[in-house]
Amino acid sequence: MTSNFLASVVGTTVLSVLVLFNWRTPAVTDIGMMIGFGCVTTRGHLLLTHANRFASAATLRPFTYGQIVFAERVGFIAFDQAPDFGVMLGIGMIIASGLGIGYIQGRASAFK
Repeated sequence: MTSNFLASVVGTTVLSVLVLFNWRTPAVTDIGMMIGFGCVTTRGHLLLTHANRFASAATLRPFTYGQIVFAERVGFIAFDQAPDFGVMLGIGMIIASGLGIGYIQGRASAFK
């Protein structure tokens, strides 16, 4: 709960300062979407924090790679923004490095 609270406070503080330079009053539908998005993301962070009680971060890390693919799909579907070569290369590097570290740690723990 503390990590979720602190992340929210820091994020809100930083973004509140940045929004001063580009403020536009949101429409009623936008406010509803922001509230819904806040509820969904808060629940997701709480579930991730709860998952860390039962498994190590190294075990849970591969599941976060799904977020990269999901975000890319949302960008493509909602914003018609196709990923370029650099984005795909970056995604591949992140996934490959995470899988490589997991493999190395798995082998190291097998020899202990």
